[in-house]
Order: sequence, then structure tokens, then C-alpha cells
Amino acid sequence: MTFAARPLIDNTSGGGGGFMPVTHTYTSGSGAETIPSGATNLVVELGAGGGGGGGGIAFPEPAGGGAGGSGALCRKTYPLTSANWGQTMNYFVGGGGGGGTGSPGTGGAVSTVTSGSFASGTLNAGGGAGGQSYNSGAGGGSGGAASGGDTNISGNAGATGGAPAGAAVNGIYVSSGKGGTSFGVTGNPGQAGAIAFAYT
Repeated sequence: MTFAARPLIDNTSGGGGGFMPVTHTYTSGSGAETIPSGATNLVVELGAGGGGGGGGIAFPEPAGGGAGGSGALCRKTYPLTSANWGQTMNYFVGGGGGGGTGSPGTGGAVSTVTSGSFASGTLNAGGGAGGQSYNSGAGGGSGGAASGGDTNISGNAGATGGAPAGAAVNGIYVSSGKGGTSFGVTGNPGQAGAIAFAYT
């Protein structure tokens, strides 16, 4: 399976001489990020996908399954030199988990950044777990876990019985995916994660 790289934002700001700060943000897919010439600092921030809500029931009265947990958030800062310009890092943006129909919701996918020609190490933001179905107790999904960053923030758990879902973890540049709620037979999907590469 291949994934298309979809940059959402390419914001450039600043003025005067020298490098103009820019942030590249991706909301789906995978690819290779190239370090631009002139950059002296890089902040990588990644949020994972949220878990889907568990399936509920329609009779004798509507009731939801458990709500999904949110994805984790990971952030790391790298100093850059001219030797790093043109080097690459590999990334994958984790999607949200699906809602269950009479079954548990599926977990959100992990977001990762790994070394290409630039030795970034491995950054992981784990996806939130799906909520349990009503028939399995309607327990909420746990939040994802993060590793490899200077800052690693776990996601938030979803509640038992449909809502609230695990809240997104807000970062500086992106947020992790929120979990899905559940108020009926089919739970709602979790939100996708995102990854940002911010250069100054």
C-alpha cells in the first residue's frame, strides 16, 4: 500500500536577510521530508490518530459503547548545520480508528518520524485505543503513548458509556487525533493525527 504525501501548510514568515522560517504540516500519508537550505533549527512534532468508539445497542433502548482514547503527542528539537541541508527524514501520519458496529472500535494508527539521510532517530506517537462494545462492558479506550522526543505526552482515555471521547493533545504546531464517541449501534471514528516540521 502506498500513501500520498499531502502537505496542508507551507507557512513562510519573517523578513530581512537570511533564512525565512517555514513550517511543513502533513495530515495524512507518508513520505520523505527534505531539510531546506539555510535552516539552523528544526522542531518535529507529531500527533497520532484517535481510537474509534465501540458499538452500542438499539434495543430495548439506545445505548453507546465506550469512547475511544486520543493519540499521543511527541516533539523533538534538532540543531542544523549546512551539512544537513538537503538531507531527509521519513514520516508516516497515523489515521483515526474506525467505529465498531456491535464490536469494539479499532485503535488509531501510530505516527512516526524515522531517520533518512538525516539521523533523526525514531520518534513515535502511539494511537489511542478503541472503545469497547456495549456488550463487552462499554469501557473507554486508553490514550496512546509516545517515545523518542524531548517531550512525550500520552493521549487521554475515553469514557465508559459513549462520551466524552479522549480529548486531543494540543501541541505547538499540531494536535493528536481525538477519540470517537458512541451513542448508538455504530461508534464514531477517531480523528487522524498530523506531523509538522518547523524550520528556523
